[in-house]
Amino acid sequence: QLTVSLPVPSTSATAVSLSSSNAAILAVPATITIPAGSTQATVGLTITNPGGTPACVTIKARDAISSSNAIILILQGAAITNVVS
Repeated sequence: QLTVSLPVPSTSATAVSLSSSNAAILAVPATITIPAGSTQATVGLTITNPGGTPACVTIKARDAISSSNAIILILQGAAITNVVS
């Protein structure tokens, strides 16, 4: 799972666009919505990395105002072994 957070609650729902540097290995929803009054939303990740091979995938998030720092996930097969932000 991936949790996307805002620094402060918004007075209205906030749409956040997500992207993966390699959607064939790690897919994320194109958009999630953080509800009004909330600071975060959690979404599922789909990992398809057959053969147990190591991989590195970057996830980025962007709302209408700004973009986040990239999060780098280190994978061994379908398992996330490290997260670098």
